Amino acid sequence: MSSRPQRKRDKKDNTDLAVDDLGSTSEVDVAQVGAIANSEAEIQPDNSVILSAINGLKSEFLSQYKDVLAAVKEVREDFSSFAGRLTEAESRIGQAEDDISDLQGRVSKLERTALDLASALDLAECRSRRSNIRILGLPNGIEGNIPVSFLENWLPQVLGADSFPAPWQSGWKHTLKAKNNDTEISQLCRQRKVMFQNHHIMFFPDLSPEVLKRRKRFDDVKRELRRRNIKLLVNYRDC
Repeated sequence: MSSRPQRKRDKKDNTDLAVDDLGSTSEVDVAQVGAIANSEAEIQPDNSVILSAINGLKSEFLSQYKDVLAAVKEVREDFSSFAGRLTEAESRIGQAEDDISDLQGRVSKLERTALDLASALDLAECRSRRSNIRILGLPNGIEGNIPVSFLENWLPQVLGADSFPAPWQSGWKHTLKAKNNDTEISQLCRQRKVMFQNHHIMFFPDLSPEVLKRRKRFDDVKRELRRRNIKLLVNYRDC
């Protein structure tokens, strides 16, 4: 009989111990949960702080956005001004090109006119020189004070009276005045050996500078022909 009450007491004691253990465990859990909640509360900021931070970011963004808009507006104004100046420059360049084209046409026309005038002038000069001859080799001062009279007497003596069958007169600048001027000049120019007082006298037609320039282009050809012993015959009467 005494053992049953004893077992009941032991069972009760065990039950109380278990309850005590459970109670202590619950207290520990509650304390831990409270600590975690407090820490989370400390970590999470207040809503007013978040709102204040958002407003600050918004203000800063708006300020920077306004600066960007101002810069874009300035760029647009500069671009518009540049586009206007570019259009004006293109217009001026186009006008200048038109003027240059017109001037080039005028210059080409003037060049053609100048060439025609130069050709006509050279032709007139050549015709004016048809009766002229160039005499090389005469001693200095041999003609005296009256070169015209000297030539009128000297040429027939040197070349022979047969060279001048028709009456002729000499003019200033060694000009032959006769009806057959070309024949007389050709005869004079064909003389290869005319000697006067031990001087070799040479006769040449009086050609214009332009004709002499054209003749000079054949110097290399003439030298090559002479080197090959080929007789050269050139008609110098270009006018």
